Amino acid sequence: MVWLRMIFHYIGQYAFLKIADAPVEQITFSWYKLKIQYTYWNFSTELLVILIGTLNNTVIFLTAILVCWVAQKYIYCFPPVLCKLIAWYGFATCLDFFLILIIDMAN
Repeated sequence: MVWLRMIFHYIGQYAFLKIADAPVEQITFSWYKLKIQYTYWNFSTELLVILIGTLNNTVIFLTAILVCWVAQKYIYCFPPVLCKLIAWYGFATCLDFFLILIIDMAN
């Protein structure tokens, strides 16, 4: 789930860069990180890129919680394995900022 959280983090950043029309120069894949090289226009764009990754994970986590809640309320069942995956994804989402910070500082 930690790796999946990382992928969604960088997909959110990439999508924002495309929406903001900031040129993406290169994307490099590693087993522990995706490096997106881009040109940003101002400080606010850079700040939003940093925030969007974590917010993307939070929105995905909240959506998964909503799906689980709706299934429990109206269908009266939800696979326990998926509940555990959602819980681990939520744990990884809570640590998202710190995990990205550790990887960035190590590089």
